[in-house]
Amino acid sequence: MLLFSTNSKHSGAVLDSFDFGYIDALPTVRVGLARMTQSPVKETKSKPAIVFVHGNMQGAWVYSNWLKIVHEAGIAATAVDVRGHGGLPTEDLLSAGLSEYGDDVAAIAQTFDHPPVLVGHSMGGVMVGLAASRTPVAGLVLLTPSPPANLPGAQAVPPVDETRPLAPADEKTVREKYLANHADDDIAAMLERQCPESSVAINDRYKLRVSVDVEKINCPALCISAGRDWPITHPPGQDAAVGTFYGAENVNLPEAAHNLMIDVDWRPGIACILEWYNRAIV
Repeated sequence: MLLFSTNSKHSGAVLDSFDFGYIDALPTVRVGLARMTQSPVKETKSKPAIVFVHGNMQGAWVYSNWLKIVHEAGIAATAVDVRGHGGLPTEDLLSAGLSEYGDDVAAIAQTFDHPPVLVGHSMGGVMVGLAASRTPVAGLVLLTPSPPANLPGAQAVPPVDETRPLAPADEKTVREKYLANHADDDIAAMLERQCPESSVAINDRYKLRVSVDVEKINCPALCISAGRDWPITHPPGQDAAVGTFYGAENVNLPEAAHNLMIDVDWRPGIACILEWYNRAIV
């Protein structure tokens, strides 16, 4: 495993961690029950698009700063809202599980002229794994990923009530689980963008109900783990085991929190992805 050292203490990124202006200005298009941003950069066969997929209770907005960096690098990229997220109708959450979210991602991947690179954060790691087993992709990036059910030794988590969608996480939970490096910062801009989550999808992850047929995936892969992740859902070594399961290169960012794309210093994660993309994909 590669170990990247970062200095996340007030690196200058604090004020723009929650600046979502870039993604808010991008046009979007619906794809089935999901939605994607439109890229100002055109994909090519030699330089495929990157598709960013969020985790639970979040949406495409978490990738605002990363999208800007990728577009400035001349790479086509989109960020996805799977059904019921990012302001989409929440009634679509009622029966949605991880498999349905994987269908949303696969449908978006198929809108491109060439197989794209899929990037999935947290529970989105299962979504992109499912999508990659259902449609051709050029590459796979797993960001602090949830484990598929067939990962040997995967840790289950106590389930939630499955009779109704799960309410957005409160501030204490968000700071503890997702934003460990934002202890002294105002996180209201992030909190207000959260959405309810399908309890079926949550329990698919917590009860380890959804497997990924990794034998159907044949592409370069990268897995990034965060040193300051929440150990209940990301016990030490599990994220790296997910990476190994997919045959990925494993990188650890020891000072990063779970939501590394809106961390105090959000730059190391996207720098790592672009270095890998330029080496393994193009």
